[in-house]
Amino acid sequence: MSQSNTESVLVSGGSGFIGTYLCKSLIHNSFNVYCGYLNHKPDITGAIPVKLDVTSLKDIEEKLSSIKIDQIIHLAYSKGPSMEDVIVKGTKNISQYARKINAGILFLSTDLVFSGEKGSYSESDEPKPVITYGKFKLTAENEIKVNNGYIVRTSLVYDSKELSTMKEFAVLSLIRKEVTPLFIDEFRSPIDVEELARGITEIILNKPKQKLWHLAGPERISRFEFGKLLAQKFNLDQNLIKPLSILELKEKRPQDTSLDCQLFFRQFFRTDSPKHCLKKK
Repeated sequence: MSQSNTESVLVSGGSGFIGTYLCKSLIHNSFNVYCGYLNHKPDITGAIPVKLDVTSLKDIEEKLSSIKIDQIIHLAYSKGPSMEDVIVKGTKNISQYARKINAGILFLSTDLVFSGEKGSYSESDEPKPVITYGKFKLTAENEIKVNNGYIVRTSLVYDSKELSTMKEFAVLSLIRKEVTPLFIDEFRSPIDVEELARGITEIILNKPKQKLWHLAGPERISRFEFGKLLAQKFNLDQNLIKPLSILELKEKRPQDTSLDCQLFFRQFFRTDSPKHCLKKK
């Protein structure tokens, strides 16, 4: 389904975990790739690094004014005190700039825009976020909709081949040989990072009419079971993983934000389950 092209793509947050794989996928498909970063300059063969503060429209315009950009893939985010600025204000700035230069835009969103009350959410289900991160992401989605851009919602993202790239809490805790409590009753649809990068690349290549996509793994799996699979794959101590119920927490968390990705599977390709991707070789 992929096509050859010579378009130029800016990836904001390009030096991060997902961004690194995405830049490589785009380069493999003959895109000219500009890799936006803030603090950690990337070293990706074939990508041109661009230091970029998405929270400043002035910085965006100054840094990108001399660059021809056909598509922007917006991945940049933050978990710290700057989370709202980066996700909400940053997306507004990037979207506004894309509109100004008449570039296409794709925004990577999350399954956490849903309440988690039913699971197996499709693109037609109404988002009702219950946590702050999900609320910020939904606000950003609405900004992208104004621009008629693509929105790709995904789930937990992991690397089935390389342990060192993952910043997932469970992995870092197990590496430190710490007791790691994981939810037995919180369900997601984990996806391998290479498949996520491939899927986003397919959307950018083919420019489908459908603007909203769910792109995640095909399997609904608990955080506990997923942690066990990661531990088994990378020879981490599974005995450190302890069962925890979401009902034990004071704060409200979405319980089942698993995604129905049949729309994407029918048009592009079917992703593999963690059980298959993390099969020990």
